[in-house]
Amino acid sequence: MSEQEQQTFIERLEVALSWMKAVKESLKENDNTQGPWDVLEARLIETEKIHQSQHSGRMKMDLALVAAEHLLESGDEQLRKHTFVKLKDLKSSWEETCTYIVHCHSRIEWVWLHWSEYLKAHQEFVLWLTRHQLDLDLAVEWQLGLKEKLWQVSQQKVIVSDIHGQKALLERLLDEAAVLHNRTQDPSLESQAGEKLLKTYSEIRDKVEERLSLLEEIVEDHKTYQGRVQRFQSWLLSKTKELTDLLEKKDMTENKLLALQIFDSIVRDEEKNLQHIESLAEIVRAKTSLAGADVVANEAEELKLGWQRLRQSVCEMETGLHESRKRKFEKWLCRENKLLSAILSNRGATLKTKKLKIQQDTLSVLQSRVTWGQEQFQLLLQENGIHESCSAQETNTSLEEMRYRWMLYKSKLKAAGDLGTLLSSKKLGLLQRVCRLALPLWILFLALWILAFILPLMHEGNSCSIYNNFARSFSIMLLYTGPPPT
Repeated sequence: MSEQEQQTFIERLEVALSWMKAVKESLKENDNTQGPWDVLEARLIETEKIHQSQHSGRMKMDLALVAAEHLLESGDEQLRKHTFVKLKDLKSSWEETCTYIVHCHSRIEWVWLHWSEYLKAHQEFVLWLTRHQLDLDLAVEWQLGLKEKLWQVSQQKVIVSDIHGQKALLERLLDEAAVLHNRTQDPSLESQAGEKLLKTYSEIRDKVEERLSLLEEIVEDHKTYQGRVQRFQSWLLSKTKELTDLLEKKDMTENKLLALQIFDSIVRDEEKNLQHIESLAEIVRAKTSLAGADVVANEAEELKLGWQRLRQSVCEMETGLHESRKRKFEKWLCRENKLLSAILSNRGATLKTKKLKIQQDTLSVLQSRVTWGQEQFQLLLQENGIHESCSAQETNTSLEEMRYRWMLYKSKLKAAGDLGTLLSSKKLGLLQRVCRLALPLWILFLALWILAFILPLMHEGNSCSIYNNFARSFSIMLLYTGPPPT
């Protein structure tokens, strides 16, 4: 074997070993995952080049193997052994270099890939947080009605659910950042950065939940308002029908008026509910769109008008019944006043006792009916006080005139009480006449009675029986029939 073949093998062997040495030195310089992202990426690029140059190193090794084949075929035993040892060292160095290339590149590539995925997920998470933050910075959009508000709450619940669902992703990001920080020691992956991200997430989550609570409160207010409106509308319909039935019912004026007073009390008490609905309407309008606020305002105004119409109907019916009672009282008072005036007109005339007695009986009847009249007048006053808001000024004036007439009538009736004195005096005069005619007869009777006691004194004789004038007296005495005492 020529010297040239040996020289060729040695040269190719040195080239392959030199390549391996250069690769190992380059790998040693880049075999480090610590540092910022751009440095790690540069190392990855370098190890990628080395990994791609592995084919070139393989060619250099193949050339050395081809040159060694000729030497191994040599008859020189010592040369073959020496060549075999060189090839063994070359293959061992090659395998070691290839393993180092793969391990170094894979280690850097693994960190780079995980970091890339982390950065991508982190960026997406930050963008997601930013989008929600921008949404929260905008004021709540007021909706038209309850249906739209319910839809808005449903959408907000989806957002809240999404926020809570991202908690698991945030925890994975924080865990991944901790792992990467252990490998890279990069400040951007420290726990302080993760805590800041967690704080931002918590703030957004709390704000989203607060907005959901606000929207739910708005919906509950609207539901409460709408429920009260529907119940009040149903109440108006039922009370309108009840009032119609009461108007068509055939009953006495007193009973119907009492029923109307109870009905009016119920209607007036419902004004508090109407005022509460109006206050709820103001709350709902403040958190409703302009068009929806107009609808709510018109709705509340329509309820108020409906209540006022119902109240006005009740007042008109009560006023009609009140006027009927007043006309009835006026008619009665006019009749009673005529009877009293007729009695008083004959007061100065000389009347017989019988006619005077008839007038006295009539006067007693009039006086007995004063209590009923007073009760009716008090009822008129009470009704006028209850329905003062419904009554006109003319009605009040008419009632004042009636008060004056009623008081005047009672004064005249009280003054007419002298008629009884006149009748008594007439009866007394008759008794005096009777007594005057009977007086002589009484005097005659008394004279005869006195004479009956005087006659025995005129009898002659001095006997005890004669002088014992007690025998003819009416007093009790002892009877003695013997001789006179001596």
